[in-house]
Amino acid sequence: PGTTSVFEALRARGVRVVIGSGFDEAIVREVVQRLGWQVDGVVAARRPRPEAIFQAMAMVDVDSVRDVLKVGDTVADVEEGRNAGVWTAAVLTGTQGEAALRSARPDFVFGAVADMLRLLPPLDAAEDTPEDARPTASRSERGSVFSPAPAAAEAPAATEGPVERPAEKREDVFLRGHSPRRQQQQEEEDEEDDDDDDEDED
Repeated sequence: PGTTSVFEALRARGVRVVIGSGFDEAIVREVVQRLGWQVDGVVAARRPRPEAIFQAMAMVDVDSVRDVLKVGDTVADVEEGRNAGVWTAAVLTGTQGEAALRSARPDFVFGAVADMLRLLPPLDAAEDTPEDARPTASRSERGSVFSPAPAAAEAPAATEGPVERPAEKREDVFLRGHSPRRQQQQEEEDEEDDDDDDEDED
């Protein structure tokens, strides 16, 4: 629900929309036509492999992964986006539960497709943004939207020494066109692996 209006809002802001699906491409194109969706392309996906995302980027002349948002409603969707190094969003309207989706570490999580609209900049602001600085959304056959996953909490002021800066919200980082914070996530994953190794040795 709400997918058509979300696509319209995205395209009005210059965002290119490509649908990636595991179904036969001809069938997906027929569904898109019947629903009256205006999109920039359809690509065949083999999740969690990332090739479809790179194909979509080439299709709409987007060069940087930091300008791409992969949206879907499965863990494989999130893994596909992470494997490609792009921003990822999980939407909770599919068959997989919220806990499973969050465990895949998407950058954003939304309850429904229409929730994505509150993250979009005003239309006037989007019109003032250079076309090559606008993000691209890649969507799964049932997913759609990008949303804030656990919003970053503000860092408390230090009692001694310099005051720490508040952590930035992922929405702000995304809209500025910066890359996802994969390095920090990788460090956290490495720490977890080290902890597991220590437990095995015990």
